[in-house]
Amino acid sequence: MYLRDNVRACYLKRGVEAWERQLALTWVFIGDETQPFSFDLCCRVLEADPQNVRARLQYEFYLRGYVLSEPFGLLCAPLPEFIANLAVYAAGQRGARVTAAIWRWPGVCARNLSAFLATEGEPIPDRQLVELIERLDSTGAIQDYGADCWFATGRGMWSD
Repeated sequence: MYLRDNVRACYLKRGVEAWERQLALTWVFIGDETQPFSFDLCCRVLEADPQNVRARLQYEFYLRGYVLSEPFGLLCAPLPEFIANLAVYAAGQRGARVTAAIWRWPGVCARNLSAFLATEGEPIPDRQLVELIERLDSTGAIQDYGADCWFATGRGMWSD
């Protein structure tokens, strides 16, 4: 119940207070030392892969159009390997960097993504970023919700 309740609190819009959602997001994507059990431990006890549960949660964000107002930050759990592999296949190491940034900021719009990438290292010119996003989208590493809001879903693994 602890795992289920916290995961649901990440994306449910009704019956969850903003502070509860923030605590749940922190527990799942960053880790919270104040909680009695870690997200990874709860997943492993239930024989679930924490990377896959996080990826499915990102996919739920996409399906529901749940856009975060700010990124998780550098302490965020890393991009799952299967999504990183899709990104490298589609667009090389720069594509993997873009996908990892989108993973850390679910629902980020392209103009914010460009600025976010610049704060994390070498900026990517807008034209090049558009090309990378198109390649990443074509393989399913990322998806656009429709309002230029990008999500790192690895959609090839999930079905509606």
